[in-house]
Amino acid sequence: MEAARGLVRSKFFSAPFYLHFYVTERCNLRCKMCNIWKRKSPEMTLGEIEQCVRVLKKLKVQNIVLTGGEPLLRPDISDIVKLFNDHGFTTRLQTNGTLVTREKIRALAEAGLKNITISLDTLDEKKFDWICESKDLVQKVDESLDLFAEYIKGFIVVNTAVSRLNIPELPEIVRYVNSKGAYASLVPVHLHSSGMTTSFCYGYDEEMIVSKDLLPETEKVYAKLIKMKKEGYRIINSEKFLRASLDCFRTGNYSWDCRAGERFFVVYPDGGVAPCDVFPPLFNIQSDFPKKFRSAEYRESARRLREGCDGCLLGCWRETNLLLDDFATQREQMHLFFRKKTGAHHP
Repeated sequence: MEAARGLVRSKFFSAPFYLHFYVTERCNLRCKMCNIWKRKSPEMTLGEIEQCVRVLKKLKVQNIVLTGGEPLLRPDISDIVKLFNDHGFTTRLQTNGTLVTREKIRALAEAGLKNITISLDTLDEKKFDWICESKDLVQKVDESLDLFAEYIKGFIVVNTAVSRLNIPELPEIVRYVNSKGAYASLVPVHLHSSGMTTSFCYGYDEEMIVSKDLLPETEKVYAKLIKMKKEGYRIINSEKFLRASLDCFRTGNYSWDCRAGERFFVVYPDGGVAPCDVFPPLFNIQSDFPKKFRSAEYRESARRLREGCDGCLLGCWRETNLLLDDFATQREQMHLFFRKKTGAHHP
């Protein structure tokens, strides 16, 4: 019911539907497709975050993703979750899984956390460790998923950044995720242009680019994924998003009717507000935020930023657009929800 109300408010009353709330930019990994850990924004205190929560409630945002960096680096992360939960938000936490312990997950569950996302880009231990400059990461994710299954009662999502390194094994990853009772999220890796020396959030590594020579295999793999979704495997992406992903690999065209800054936006650790993760902040959430967010000046600034963007295939944003505008996606996601409730997914 809360999700339905959020959809109505966003569709017909211009309320934002979705928000990335960065609790930190600190991270203990150095993933090759990410520059977030290079940023050094100061972090809001718990008291300042509480003020933000009250402001966001007035704006009638419904869905919050607590992200980073690595959110579990904040010792008060359970308190942050409780703030959002106590104010009625639908909250999800993103983690790389390396700092997960039974004590932390129990505390998060007691704080009201029902939904969580963990990253798994490959089942190949050496390859995953190379991508993230880590050690034994596949094993750690496996152990974390078992803990999540014990304590987290909502959606457990495994996010895979699709690149040339893992396309052949995507069906295998889906089967593995399915065996854990979790949901696979397959999102093409987002890299900045090779000509750029820096990017606000995204890194660049030539070995991760899906080149044209891999297209025949990519088409076969995505056909298999769409078939698996229809068979009831736990793939949280909509069919239209999966088809759009393949189309982007074919054409290199990532443009779409983006509504960044309106239907969704981000809040950085220092309170900076931006239309999406690609852009720097336009103002601070602690400076008369609702009035500024609804102002013509802000809308025009967000529009200009969107016009200068080549587009993306970031799942959170494009899936939000599909969920709000596309009836087939709405029906599909409703079926997914009821399959979860009734246990009717693929065994």
